[in-house]
Amino acid sequence: MSGERQERHIPSATHLAEFVALKSARRPACVRKHYRQVVAASDQRQFAYFYGRLFAAIRRHVRSGFTSDDLSRALTAATPQQRPSFEEVAEGLVPALRSLGAVDGRTARNRRYYDDHDGEHLVSVYPQFVLTLQDHSDMFVHVHTAKEPLTPGAAAVVLELLSGAYPGERVAVIDARRGAVMLPQSRGVRASEAAITAYLDAYLTLWETAA
Repeated sequence: MSGERQERHIPSATHLAEFVALKSARRPACVRKHYRQVVAASDQRQFAYFYGRLFAAIRRHVRSGFTSDDLSRALTAATPQQRPSFEEVAEGLVPALRSLGAVDGRTARNRRYYDDHDGEHLVSVYPQFVLTLQDHSDMFVHVHTAKEPLTPGAAAVVLELLSGAYPGERVAVIDARRGAVMLPQSRGVRASEAAITAYLDAYLTLWETAA
C-alpha cells in the first residue's frame, strides 16, 4: 500500500467489524459515532470502556472454574443504564467461554496490528480475552457486544485480523448477545486480504469526512 496510509487513522478491529456488519445505509452514522469516540478519548474527555468492569468480572469468574460470585456482583453493581446490556452480554458470553474449554482469562498485554506486506499498520487489534484452555494453550478472543448480530462477513474479517496480528495462535470470535462462537475452521468463515482492504478503504473514506 502507498505511503499515504501512514498518516491515516488506524481503526480498531471492533470498529471495522461493526462497519462491515451494518448495512450500507447505516455505515456513515457508524463511522461518525466512532469518530466522536476516538476524538473524545484523545481530548481526554470522559470516555470509559462500557464493558470493562463486566469483562474483568467474567475473567475472574472463568478463573474460579465458573463458580465465583464475581459476575453476579458485577451485575448487581451495574448502573441502570448498564444493567440490561451487561445481563444480555453475560448471558451469551459466559456459556460461550465455557464451551471453548476456558480455565483462565486475562487481558492482552498490548495492542497489536494487522499489517500490510510493507509492514504498515492497517488495523489495531486488541482481543478482550486471552483464554487459557484445558490443554494449557492460549486462545485470543474478540467479543462482539453490539445489539446488531455479527454477520458471517464481519466475523470472517475479525478472524483474519486476529490471525494476522497473532500468527500461529488460536483465535476465535464470540457474538456475545447471541452466544455464537466462530472459529477460523468454521464453514464459510473466510475473508481475503483484498476484501479487508476494500472495507478499510471504504471506512477511511467516511472517516475523513466525519469531522
